[in-house]
Amino acid sequence: MKIYYEINIRASLIVGIMCLIQSLTGSQPKAQGVHFSQYYSSPLVLNPAYTGQHDDKFRIVSNTSIQGSYFDESVVSGTISYDQQIVISRAEIGVGACYTYDRSLASNFPVQSFNLSLASALSLSEKSGIGLGIQVGYNHMNFKYDHLSFPEQYNRLTGHFDPNLPITENFDNSSANYLNVNTGLVWNYALAKSHINAGVSVRHLNSPSFNLSDINSNIKPRFIYHLVYKNYKNQKLHITPRILFTHQNSNSYMSLGSNVQINKDFGLDNAKGLVFGIYYAFREEIDASSLIGLVGFEKRMFTVLLSGDFNINQKLGNVHNQAFEITFILKRPSLVLKKTIVPWISH
Repeated sequence: MKIYYEINIRASLIVGIMCLIQSLTGSQPKAQGVHFSQYYSSPLVLNPAYTGQHDDKFRIVSNTSIQGSYFDESVVSGTISYDQQIVISRAEIGVGACYTYDRSLASNFPVQSFNLSLASALSLSEKSGIGLGIQVGYNHMNFKYDHLSFPEQYNRLTGHFDPNLPITENFDNSSANYLNVNTGLVWNYALAKSHINAGVSVRHLNSPSFNLSDINSNIKPRFIYHLVYKNYKNQKLHITPRILFTHQNSNSYMSLGSNVQINKDFGLDNAKGLVFGIYYAFREEIDASSLIGLVGFEKRMFTVLLSGDFNINQKLGNVHNQAFEITFILKRPSLVLKKTIVPWISH
């Protein structure tokens, strides 16, 4: 009987860890890693080529996503980034740093990432330019078994598993560290009263490998394609339609929709206006479509955005049923007039 329980404990451990690893690497559902309803709210997560591409002295962006609950614990992921331009031998270089805390795999597999970014832009003509960026990061992941049950925790008196009962399994590698490389390219074309911005970025370019509980695995590259058109013929009303598509292994995510920014003085000093948006999104890995609504306010140096991702597929559980996201952006105006070759279209 003891041998039987030991075999079942080991089997449960291996199966559980492999399911989590396969989820991270793209072999099973939920493979997209950290997921934001509004990628455009966090430019360094969307594409490293946007690093330093703004007219301000510096920019700080904080993005937090709350997606359902797991064992009565909120599934919270977030990121905070800082970027600015520096001049090296008369060349303007974008530099930045980005920290991300990913709990998209719930409480059992939190991943932390710290990335440094470099970017540069080149004018192709008076109306167009391209930018190239690279991001190198240090990632740390943990395997937490708080909410996992093992055969030896089965209480025959109650007929249920008791998580308070001790286990004899030793987790030799309950954490892993690895280096990660991301890169991206963006292109911008400016018209008289509008401009087009398109780009592609690759996350996990180096297909990093990690070892967790004697199981080796690799993270597959993740491709992100994005296209934005901003029309500002009407100074009081800016319309910004967007398309975004991500692909990792056999899983994909797509969103399309538009933001509308109403520029008006609402009685506050230097108020820029309100932002509204609506998007349709589809996640192939969980066969789910959703509607995303966004509302925000921009005033001088500060921007606040709130979005809600509401699943149309009611058959899904609480974790994927709905998500809320809040973004704070702080931009410090520069005293020096700068020309941004490949601007970040924020709204």
